[in-house]
Amino acid sequence: MNKMEHTKGPWKIIHEFNVVDSEGRLIAACGGHSNNRQAEKIHNENIINARLITACPDMYEALIALVRHANCEPGPIPEELWKRADKALEKAEGK
Repeated sequence: MNKMEHTKGPWKIIHEFNVVDSEGRLIAACGGHSNNRQAEKIHNENIINARLITACPDMYEALIALVRHANCEPGPIPEELWKRADKALEKAEGK
């Protein structure tokens, strides 16, 4: 499996829904159109989308570690790898 070349993490959120890298380069702008009836719903979705995108590098690395271990090592997956995956998911969930 070849590792993808992507903008290195960590990524962070600025101005509620813009995701930037450690040098301030824009990764994603999660703001979007809203109408009067759904403004609050869309605003909340934009924030959640930014959290999810911010966690992508962590989730990607955790998934690589889990898959490589499962493909190469017999026996159960070490707790350290599960903790890494849990931490990435918590970041995506804004915890």
